Amino acid sequence: MSNFTVISNIDAMSTEAANKLLSAAARQENAALEASALIDPQQLIVLAGNPAVTYNGVMGGAYDATVNAMDYSVGRVFDVFNNKQLAYGNVLATAIGRIRSGETPSSAMTNRGDLRMTRRQIQITSEPMTSRNDRTYVTFQERNINVSNGSIGPWSGDTTLNGVDVDLIMYVAGLNTATPLTQEATKQGDKYIFLGDPSNYDEAQNSIVSSGNIEAYEATLIKLLQGLSPSEKRELASNQELMFLKVMGLLVAPTPSKGSKK
Repeated sequence: MSNFTVISNIDAMSTEAANKLLSAAARQENAALEASALIDPQQLIVLAGNPAVTYNGVMGGAYDATVNAMDYSVGRVFDVFNNKQLAYGNVLATAIGRIRSGETPSSAMTNRGDLRMTRRQIQITSEPMTSRNDRTYVTFQERNINVSNGSIGPWSGDTTLNGVDVDLIMYVAGLNTATPLTQEATKQGDKYIFLGDPSNYDEAQNSIVSSGNIEAYEATLIKLLQGLSPSEKRELASNQELMFLKVMGLLVAPTPSKGSKK
């Protein structure tokens, strides 16, 4: 039988240092996905081309599925969204309705704010614990998904708070009740969030991708940009929401009848 030799003189960083490096790389990759996204999660649902299909409807169904399942065990994955994203879903649906009725897309229709461009998911990584002030919480890891091309970022379970690497944590209350509450701990305080079953958005995203509507959007965007000067192109690109609405104006605006005046 061959002897198995343990080699101890290889120069290598500690496991803790290696994990810290991997976590930093994961955060950078997720940030890169955010910066490169062509459309955001709300806008993707608009590309279904059906006014009856809205972001709020999709995520409302996802939240109901989460509440009905009552499963917040370690390893479970959820889509994360909040009231600001739902409000933007309403603004976007209203804007598309106005464009369909013949209005010209304008900045007056926009109200996106500082929302993220990517779809965010979390995975629970601990059983419920209790903080020093008797608040129940769990740790989690997160990742971003670029909905325009399907790129998925790596999981990252920590963040930097005042120069210190800390675990991502989520305060929870009443997870086994009909109205569970979740609050994410952020640098500015606690932020209410909703957890949605990912299968709802997955189904919508897969249907839209297979329809070819994303390619139609990209082709229309290219044509729109080709007619602009460098400064005009830069100005339009700096307002992603307005750019999306202008492209949708070319895709869904009513076609003038043959007897109408130009």
